[in-house]
Amino acid sequence: MIFADNAQIRSAALRKPLPVQLHTYVWPFLIIWPAFLAFYLSPERYDKYIQASEWTFVWAGSIITLQALLWLMTKWNVNIDALFTTTAAKSVDDAQLIKVLPVANAGSAEICPLITEYTGGRNHLSFIFQKRRFLYYPEKKSFAPLSYALDVEPKPLLREFQESRGLTSPAQIEHIQNHYGDNTFDIPVPTFVELFKEHAVAPFFVFQVFCVGLWLLDEYWIIRCSHYLCSSHLRVRLCGNVKGP
Repeated sequence: MIFADNAQIRSAALRKPLPVQLHTYVWPFLIIWPAFLAFYLSPERYDKYIQASEWTFVWAGSIITLQALLWLMTKWNVNIDALFTTTAAKSVDDAQLIKVLPVANAGSAEICPLITEYTGGRNHLSFIFQKRRFLYYPEKKSFAPLSYALDVEPKPLLREFQESRGLTSPAQIEHIQNHYGDNTFDIPVPTFVELFKEHAVAPFFVFQVFCVGLWLLDEYWIIRCSHYLCSSHLRVRLCGNVKGP
């Protein structure tokens, strides 16, 4: 656990990404799928254990559903995402990600990449959370938002600003720009694909797809597929309306 010096952050933890093949929704199924195919492709085992095409659909559907649910859980909960796809880092030098948990009613938790920049003759480690940059201070062993002249205690006198000559060299300008970034206010407009992905992993939509899968086992599967297509079309239209012209 690493300290984040900000009232809006409840806790922060350093993480390292795992290879894709070691993700929890991948590695168990590298064993399960070959085992299932060993039974399915062998006539003797198929007749003894599976016995019918209906049971083939049930077994394959169950495996697909389980794997899909494990993957979807990483989209629904940051803690599960960190558990399934990352491992704890021992130090800042060893970490590539940081899991940030805000206080209540201060936004959602995120797993943010750590950014290393070489400026001013040394490396600066930081991450961006909720459009704010948090810089790592080795002497405090903690991350904190960028500090400004008015943040120091005691507060500077007005005379100091009146006597200031500003930035007098290109090196100072470059350093300040790298440190604080551009003075811009950006409200990104999500693309249609981003909006649809958000809808596609919503729990209700996933439940609807699961229900359609169950109805495929019944005689009235055409009705459920029609309902699903109508609902999907409505979601596509909603995504287009949210994005705007």
